[in-house]
Amino acid sequence: MEIEILKERYPELFSRLPEDVDELRTLLVIDENENDGDVDELDEVDSEEYNYILYLTETLQDALGGEEQLVALINKLDEKSDFEDFFPSEIDLYGIKTELDESGIARVILDSVEEILV
Repeated sequence: MEIEILKERYPELFSRLPEDVDELRTLLVIDENENDGDVDELDEVDSEEYNYILYLTETLQDALGGEEQLVALINKLDEKSDFEDFFPSEIDLYGIKTELDESGIARVILDSVEEILV
């Protein structure tokens, strides 16, 4: 997704971000889960159960405004029917099983963030 489209779709979020945010990966890191056991933090996110790994960057965490909002986001994401399974390995690192692609996952996450901020 282009940053200009994101700014239009998520005005509350972008009003809380630094002006130099110019790509989605500054907010969310969404990668296919191909954990081969080399990264300790990902050991709990089994690649056979979760096909994507999601990391919320510090930039996005700061925009959310704290742990209470992160917990609210986790609860909201856990209820999403777009995700067959959702696993918060850490407060900012999640395993996701879904048929969505990276763009679709980003949309679900950012829609949820915007709802929390409004």
